[in-house]
Amino acid sequence: MNDVSNGNGKENGNKMVAFLLGAAAGGIAALLFAPSSGADTRRRLGDGAGRARHAVGTKAHEVGDMARTRVRQVREGARHQVGAVRGAMSEGKEAYRRELGKGEQPRA
Repeated sequence: MNDVSNGNGKENGNKMVAFLLGAAAGGIAALLFAPSSGADTRRRLGDGAGRARHAVGTKAHEVGDMARTRVRQVREGARHQVGAVRGAMSEGKEAYRRELGKGEQPRA
């Protein structure tokens, strides 16, 4: 089974937030410790923001795919369970009818 069913979906989300916060902190530290001209700094910030935007978009797409897959699995499992319950109900009704039929006396 995938990680979402084990409750790791929230853990994966927390890891992503930690990653993004770490990336932002690293970027700020880099600017503070390696100052550049204003234009160069703006270009570097723009490049970093573009990479971060791409990474977030990619991860969001992956998470969406995982969610759709899990929903599909749950639906298929539910359909299977409904079918099994319906079959059991039908068999139970048949057995009940057979037992009722055994108790009836033929009329002459």
